[in-house]
Amino acid sequence: MILKKLKRRLSDSFFLRTRVCQVRCACVVLLGAIGGQTGWAQPVQEITQIVPTAGKLYYIRHQDMIWQTHQYRVFVATPRSAPADKRMPAALYVLDGNAQFPLAINAIDEKWTAMSGNAQLSASLPVIVGLGYPEAKAYPLAARTRDYTYAAPGEAFVAGGGAANFYDFVSSQVIPYIEKQYATDPEHQILSGHSFGGLFALYVLLNHPDAFDTML
Repeated sequence: MILKKLKRRLSDSFFLRTRVCQVRCACVVLLGAIGGQTGWAQPVQEITQIVPTAGKLYYIRHQDMIWQTHQYRVFVATPRSAPADKRMPAALYVLDGNAQFPLAINAIDEKWTAMSGNAQLSASLPVIVGLGYPEAKAYPLAARTRDYTYAAPGEAFVAGGGAANFYDFVSSQVIPYIEKQYATDPEHQILSGHSFGGLFALYVLLNHPDAFDTML
């Protein structure tokens, strides 16, 4: 049943959709770097530090939020350079923000440095939003199990099943906040997740296929 539903959604949402997302080069760079640094093994809990030179590209801050007694930390990186054509910037929402947000920033900084401060890259940077938690761990296991997994019968994921509730938080609180505070383009919103984060992205694709322009 799930596979049939997935195939139908993939057909409707990707192959037959006329709206095409303009995925900017910076997103491709950072996602490639993130993919190369993660795997299926037990995650390393040390949080990568953002390199100091990233401050030349981004203003970096965070905002703590509470949703139904659960605490979240939303990391935000906004480009210092405005888009050359005055378009609103795309928004890249990164799950597992404690770990993946600094990796994303560092990957873009590395590419920008290798390109000797390329002005075109600077002018096409997305706003990066890390969906994380106020904990000193890269992957808070209990929280991400709760938020990223489907509700399922049995005891295997008795501590999980909160994907629907977490989606409500992201869609009703985080996205409106980002759009209001940072004037991002509502037509160019990207969701990126791996492991349990990828499972949550699949949940969004199946149940809210128009919520994001692209799933990665």
